Amino acid sequence: SASFAGNRFYIIFKNTTPAPVVVTKPGFTIFPNPIQNGLVNLQMNGMEAGLYQFTLVNNMGQTLQSGRITYAGGNTVEQIELKNGLSKGMYEMLLLAPGAKKSTALPIMIQ
Repeated sequence: SASFAGNRFYIIFKNTTPAPVVVTKPGFTIFPNPIQNGLVNLQMNGMEAGLYQFTLVNNMGQTLQSGRITYAGGNTVEQIELKNGLSKGMYEMLLLAPGAKKSTALPIMIQ
């Protein structure tokens, strides 16, 4: 008869450990990837503030689009509208930080 009692089960919730703190490393991220609507979201986290240059290149290294982003620092998302007529496939977004001599390459796929 005890197994049919309506209060035979109960749940106790205890929070014994604090929630982890998420630390974002400085850097760049592109999302969504693959790109479907011609809009690239470039997330910038903890980078040096200043004028950044971006260049979209194809697999032959040809520049298809370029531009500049003024980044104030902190964590932000910049939206880049890609030119119409880009074929589906793999590309690279090259990002050049202020005062840098070498670009950071981020692969992107356009669908």
